[in-house]
Amino acid sequence: MADAIGVLLRSSQRVFSSGPDLTEASTVPMDVSARAILAVMRRILSLPVPVVAKVEGPTRAGGIGIVAACDIVVADEAATYAFTEARLGLAPAVISTTVLPVLTRRAAALSFLTAGSSSH
Repeated sequence: MADAIGVLLRSSQRVFSSGPDLTEASTVPMDVSARAILAVMRRILSLPVPVVAKVEGPTRAGGIGIVAACDIVVADEAATYAFTEARLGLAPAVISTTVLPVLTRRAAALSFLTAGSSSH
């Protein structure tokens, strides 16, 4: 990483992030998954080089936290975002550490409470 001039995050598929693996949620304690996504976001934030997210297609749940941690986001016309935790009766608490600083209070409230699906 010492010679890197930047980092590009992108998906190899048509979906940037579909959110958590709900089958894993039945076998792995929720705090384990929460710590893992938090570690990824912290790592992105701590990198000494710019981090660019190239978003193509849907980005859901924890993927939004990863995108919010990046320095630059480039989204194509197919990019959409949704806080799908709200549909499960959960607050997007873990990812709020990176999402809240980049949203207005009203946008955060609307998105967090309604699942806030929208395009870029």
